[in-house]
Amino acid sequence: PLLVGGARGALLAQVATDQTEIYDPVTDLFVPGPTMTTPRSLHTQTRLNDGRFLITGGVDAGNNPQATCEVYDPVADAFVAVASMNVPRMGATATLLADGRVFVSGGLEALSTMPTQLQAIRDAVDSTEIYDPVADTWTFGPAMSDPRAGHIALQRTDQKIVLCGGISWYPNFFFGWLPTVETSCDIYDPVTNTMSAGPSMNDARALIEAVEIAPDRWLLAGGMNGLSILPFNAGNPTNTAEIYDAATNTWTAVGSMATARVNQKGWALPNGTFMLAGGGDGSILAPVPLNSTEIFDPATNTFSPGPSMNLPRAAAGMVMMPQGQVFLFGGADSGATITNTTEWYFF
Repeated sequence: PLLVGGARGALLAQVATDQTEIYDPVTDLFVPGPTMTTPRSLHTQTRLNDGRFLITGGVDAGNNPQATCEVYDPVADAFVAVASMNVPRMGATATLLADGRVFVSGGLEALSTMPTQLQAIRDAVDSTEIYDPVADTWTFGPAMSDPRAGHIALQRTDQKIVLCGGISWYPNFFFGWLPTVETSCDIYDPVTNTMSAGPSMNDARALIEAVEIAPDRWLLAGGMNGLSILPFNAGNPTNTAEIYDAATNTWTAVGSMATARVNQKGWALPNGTFMLAGGGDGSILAPVPLNSTEIFDPATNTFSPGPSMNLPRAAAGMVMMPQGQVFLFGGADSGATITNTTEWYFF
């Protein structure tokens, strides 16, 4: 696998890099890969139908959201700059459409820090845009019902995209605006290029990855949900979980995890259960990375303890290797600083 960009430094004060590394499973070594056109972290990566990879936005070396984009060509083993987005974005989603275009939604267009770090939430946007790799152009799509960053995109088999939760804000008469984490969902229809309201989740969630447990069924467990200024709450993870069923367009609550967590990784196990590994507890401004794991059983809709990782990891990278193992790398360690260590999970 080719590891693209990312950052060193602290989880909330990243120093993005333009470097890439290639992992060789035969030698168990990393070697330098081709350099990107610009440093970036917290970006999106989408495999195009022609085998190239579109890389969008993220933060630059100064930890500022950017609109620039590039494409990695595995045949030439090189990165090439392509058209920039209309809006700078980090914490956005990117989804390949059936016709080969890429749909991008939400994100933070800036990272304002005054008067507090929570001011950056006001920079979340409700806009969407679509990239055409043939024409190398971006065009705006329909706006979402709410600004969203760190939200979840579920692509159903009917090609509609469910945009769930996310860190957001709403206007307020006294304070101008107030931060929140959304329960609301939008559904984007690429055929009609329209946005409509979807069913709301049972709990507000942001900063997690959905785990597809069956065709058109996704588990959403944990995530950031508490976020307010009256009373002050810088955001805390939840341990609750729920399942979205596209066939019925409904959310159903399931058993809770033992530990509240955010920014964890999840994957399927051979026996039909699903592993959720690491992530972080604490607040959005003071994350505490975890080394614990939990296993979800869809037959009973319950969680049980899994094996501990060697190190705490929040927002780690993950690759499913062809041999069946799971390769975890990086993420924030016990000091909430980004690590260069890796580990394997063997089935």
